[in-house]
Amino acid sequence: MIVPEGEDDEEEHGKDEEVQGQASAPRVRGASTLPKRPIPLDRHPIVRPIPPRTWTPPAGGSHKRKVNSILGTLCRQHYPSLVLLLEGLEIADTFEHYAAVNDVEDRDGRMFHNKMDRVISELWDFYRIEEGYEGLARQVARTVCHKLVKDMMYEACTKAIVDFNAAKNVRVNRKEAVKMMLAKEEYLEAIPWWMAAHSECWKVLVDKWCAEDWAARHEACRQRRLLMQGQSHHQGSLSFNEYEAKYSAAHGGEPINTFEDFALFHKGKAMAEIHYNPEDPPEAYSNPSAYSRLSSYSEVAKEVYGQDYDPRSHDHDGEVVMRAGGGKKHGWYYLGDSVIETASTPTLSQIRAWTVSGGPSIRERPTATQSL
Repeated sequence: MIVPEGEDDEEEHGKDEEVQGQASAPRVRGASTLPKRPIPLDRHPIVRPIPPRTWTPPAGGSHKRKVNSILGTLCRQHYPSLVLLLEGLEIADTFEHYAAVNDVEDRDGRMFHNKMDRVISELWDFYRIEEGYEGLARQVARTVCHKLVKDMMYEACTKAIVDFNAAKNVRVNRKEAVKMMLAKEEYLEAIPWWMAAHSECWKVLVDKWCAEDWAARHEACRQRRLLMQGQSHHQGSLSFNEYEAKYSAAHGGEPINTFEDFALFHKGKAMAEIHYNPEDPPEAYSNPSAYSRLSSYSEVAKEVYGQDYDPRSHDHDGEVVMRAGGGKKHGWYYLGDSVIETASTPTLSQIRAWTVSGGPSIRERPTATQSL
């Protein structure tokens, strides 16, 4: 069985630069690096895309870097800075903004349509796509980059706080950093490597963070997150499929599907002695929300497929997920977001159109406080 790589793996593989001082001083991460180019075509690892955001592990070739790690570095290296749109100058904080900036010729004489095309096209400098999957690979790469850029911008503030303190020989972890703020001048000092050539853009971003309304919204969001009881999950940086493979290897080859996968990584780590039991109480899970989602999915699945239906016998069903969670919210499915096949999953409008009176329910998604 081929195990896909983690879709959320954004490890930068950068060269850490130790802050001068004592041996245990905090470390400031330097610029991310890419495998040395050019790579002969016959030395390109072969990968296959798995929608919506995963890939098979690189097979053969001269390196083992994960595809999404390379994409994350390319998104940073080709960051567009401030983008001129009809509405005026905007910070490039989505991957769509990359399409609004023309590309420039590189040292190899290549020039693509725009920065978006540049990022995706440069990916093929490092990999070969399994034959017949070329078109799908571009779609998956674009989907991945949408998330990578969003995460990159979201983490920029927290990363600046961590790096500013590390430069002062003060160790601050991410959990502490999200509760802190810097003065404007301090943020400006902590410009990340991928923003170094875009100081004006960094200033605009810093002004946004220093605005009173942003600080209030940031704190309100933090307080909402604090309402969640327990850990969000025990999945770590593993994708669904990586967790599944690791769990199976640690439990005598016991196969699990994505439904059980979701349940188990809300119980413990893949190596732990844990199993899915539909009779388990909420306390068996890392937080009440996980239990609520599993229960809602199981109940709706039986409404759709009959009372004898066992969710453990199938991977996540797109229609059931849509019904159980009241559709997608802010672009996210209720559960199994990274493994739901978007192209084959009906929209909420389609589901409503074919649902007869007395048929399977379409539920409202509970809020964070309702899940407690």
